[in-house]
Amino acid sequence: MKNEIFKFSALKDIDFNESEILKVKAHYPDFNDSRAKQWLAGRKLISSCLSSFEETTEIDIMQLEQENFHYLKSFPSIVCSLSHSKNAIACYLTEKNLFLNVGLDIEMKNRNIQAASRKYFVHPTDSPPSWIRKEDVDNYLWSIKESCFKCLFPFIKGEKPFVLSDIWIKENKFGVFSQHEVLGEWSEIKNEGLEDHYIISSKVTSQTLKSLVK
Repeated sequence: MKNEIFKFSALKDIDFNESEILKVKAHYPDFNDSRAKQWLAGRKLISSCLSSFEETTEIDIMQLEQENFHYLKSFPSIVCSLSHSKNAIACYLTEKNLFLNVGLDIEMKNRNIQAASRKYFVHPTDSPPSWIRKEDVDNYLWSIKESCFKCLFPFIKGEKPFVLSDIWIKENKFGVFSQHEVLGEWSEIKNEGLEDHYIISSKVTSQTLKSLVK
């Protein structure tokens, strides 16, 4: 059994049939065709990951409901994270006894982030890897923090809403400014066929966070 599985795909490469789309729309009446396909694409990737993980092919994708965006109701020992861009989707799946939680973000490298938006995710003390080109820092940092945010969101409580700028980045480590300890690690997933995207994964490594949920 593999401990961690990553899968990603361009949406155009995922097969959908009309009966699947109708089934999803019947279950989620507010979904249009595009949203139903996006939901299906995510569950097809989860199912593919689970088939490798659990060594079984008997998985009903309609039963792959997520709780708090990370936990699978039918597979309580698994944590997973989904992310999508306009034309691609990615999945990260692992065992809960290895990492309390994981996060994943996929973003187009040429996404246009307005300068006025930097205050919502950039902090003066952020220290992203030095090898990132200056013109790419904002997009890369956004993707890193989105991944870390998904990873930490279930555990960060407080009166103030938790936002991306609450997260600090130092090389491949991350944490929150309300605590000084390293809470986890992030990494870029190299991908073939989606070179125009960043795919960033993160995982909780902090024993402090683990102790909070025991």
